[in-house]
Amino acid sequence: TSSLVGSEMCIRDRLYRITLACASPAENLQRHGRWCIIRFRQEKGGSVLKTGISTACLYPLETEKSLELLLQLGFRLFEVFLNAEQELAPAFLKGLREKAKEYGAEFVSVHPYTSSSESLLLFGNYPRRTAEGFALYRRYLEAAAVLGAGYVVIHGQPQGHGKLSDAEY
Repeated sequence: TSSLVGSEMCIRDRLYRITLACASPAENLQRHGRWCIIRFRQEKGGSVLKTGISTACLYPLETEKSLELLLQLGFRLFEVFLNAEQELAPAFLKGLREKAKEYGAEFVSVHPYTSSSESLLLFGNYPRRTAEGFALYRRYLEAAAVLGAGYVVIHGQPQGHGKLSDAEY
């Protein structure tokens, strides 16, 4: 059973119809936490917008199990949300890459589980912590390289936090 909600959005002057499908909400909340899938379809000419999904959509399911399930459901474009330090291990990352490769899927981005601490880790004014934060985020960049992802999600410094100038930022 699915509940469908229709809406529209405009991206670069193109109109898209959005369907948000929440597959059996009660069952999925019990098994996988929040689970919502967004499908885009362009309404007026032009190319189709490629969309992907994050492994975080099935949190608290472990990252590799989330990837496996989403692959089985037909998704082929991913953000991988790394939820633990051990998920930065090369062997773990290579396992994710190989699983995606089996399905012809690709990773677009890596999302760090430390994103809620970015202001302290990357944009603070405590040099030792900032040095450690940059070392950690280098590992996320390495993880993205192993997976073939072109992006690491960094939310940035909230306005009014930290003492970095625009140039330093």
